[in-house]
Amino acid sequence: MNKNQLAHSAERGKPMKHLSKRILSCALALLLCLGLGAAAASAADVPEVTVTLSYADVTGFYVTPQTQFTIPANLSEEYGFDDDFGGEKVSIMDAIVFLHLLLLGDVDGLSALYDSYFDSWYLTNFMDDGIGAFLSFVNGQDPGLSAFSVEVADGDALSFFSIYDTTFWADFYTWFEVDGEKTGAVTVAIDEPLELTLESSMFGYPMGPIEDADILQLAIESTGDFNAAAFGDATVLATTNEDGYAKIAFAQAGTYYVSAASDYEYEPIMAPWLVVTVVDPALAQAKADAKAALDSYKNAADYRAAQQTELANAIAAGKAAIDAAADLAGVEAALANAKLAMDAIKTDAQLKAEEKPMTLLDKWHAKLPGWMKGVENLWAGFQYVILFALFGWIWFLF
Repeated sequence: MNKNQLAHSAERGKPMKHLSKRILSCALALLLCLGLGAAAASAADVPEVTVTLSYADVTGFYVTPQTQFTIPANLSEEYGFDDDFGGEKVSIMDAIVFLHLLLLGDVDGLSALYDSYFDSWYLTNFMDDGIGAFLSFVNGQDPGLSAFSVEVADGDALSFFSIYDTTFWADFYTWFEVDGEKTGAVTVAIDEPLELTLESSMFGYPMGPIEDADILQLAIESTGDFNAAAFGDATVLATTNEDGYAKIAFAQAGTYYVSAASDYEYEPIMAPWLVVTVVDPALAQAKADAKAALDSYKNAADYRAAQQTELANAIAAGKAAIDAAADLAGVEAALANAKLAMDAIKTDAQLKAEEKPMTLLDKWHAKLPGWMKGVENLWAGFQYVILFALFGWIWFLF
């Protein structure tokens, strides 16, 4: 083979080499994209739950139980604590890591603070207290299992408490009862006596009422992301008797947060939580009357289907505005505005009056078969052509 043949052969080989490189580059790019896509999908598919979470000790609530937080299932694994669910479900351990990050941040990678533990119950440095004495509750119940083994579900209420009694870890878990029923929220009227009993348990076993505990009205401090409440800033409303009983009342309408504290050495308690909504009876009655007035203001049968939907939406919006009213004047204004909105919705009779009545010719035309309507349209178009030509000649001549 001479030099010219070799040159031609090399030139023919170059496109094949370039094509091979392009195919290889595309394949590598595709694999990279698939890998990144799988990683992104994996990150996006991490299960998570939304819960209410609180943390308290004998000095108050660092996080009150009113704020919702979303917790991912792989949080504990990220910091070196592999729970029993492998990132597929949210555990109490995930919530503990979340709480620590919320309050203290990522201190030394967090793992250094939990470098060892006696067993899967008690970490050695919970909330950087150097002790690790704490208990957790799910929906007011002691789960009775390791923090690594308890699944947390969407909508759960998680409560964490640092323990005062570090010898026996025997602080009392407490709650309020009203009329013999455990409750976390209650509604009363202004100056209406609210009778409470402070009950307790220890490791799930009933321990009876708590005596000489102060019933506290909490002063809530907002941090922006969550609320806190220090017992030192609270108002003492009453003290429980030997039966754990106390009676409180509120002179103004509003929402109040109630807890309890006890400095009795042999009866340290984990603070309960109660939301008390105090209403003005006259305002409550006015709201009920206004909402009833909206229900009877119009007859839905007088409206077409579309307007019935508009009417229902106007009533719902009016009731929401009435509920949000802070005083009697606000209720009256909300009712008046809702009625105006309902008045603007036209009844079937009003719509018929506005619609053009059909003449005999209209009715005849409506009954024409489709092909005759097509012919009619052609004839109408022909007429327009004739008129255009006629006026065009007149314009041209003059």
